[in-house]
Amino acid sequence: MLDTIYQHAIQLIDQKNITELSYLIKHLKCDFPGSHGSLTMQQTPAPLSLAIQANSKEAIKNLAKSQKQMEQLLCCPVIERGVLMPDACPAGNTPAVIPVCGVIAVKNAIIPAAHSADICCSLHASFFVSELDTTSIMDTLQSVTRFGPGGRPKSDQVQHDWIHSSESY
Repeated sequence: MLDTIYQHAIQLIDQKNITELSYLIKHLKCDFPGSHGSLTMQQTPAPLSLAIQANSKEAIKNLAKSQKQMEQLLCCPVIERGVLMPDACPAGNTPAVIPVCGVIAVKNAIIPAAHSADICCSLHASFFVSELDTTSIMDTLQSVTRFGPGGRPKSDQVQHDWIHSSESY
């Protein structure tokens, strides 16, 4: 049923040039009487996987709060499953907010606010070919990686022949 409602919503948006969510919902309620109840929060959350282990008192507390936020979020009817990734921590005290390092899979939906936010945290995947051994690569990464607030001034940036700044692209 959700697929049908979703497809109809897309058609309404295109055909009637609808830009207001409340107007779209009004149309959908008229076209699908009684079905809008299927878009209420689920009683049982969607499955949650953990790709994280807590190994300290603080980490256990953070993980428990992050799990609670995810379980609340996973009651949303369009969310099919979720996972908490390494370094997960709660994102404020708002119910059903996605925690830092929380990931969700949705069906027939786009949730613009469904991303975690954290100051000074980032993940960058790099793929490269190197003749260096793993220890040398890891030592170089450790020497050039900084964690914490603020950026790094150009004068403090460490260059290496296989590390390129984003400004060089």
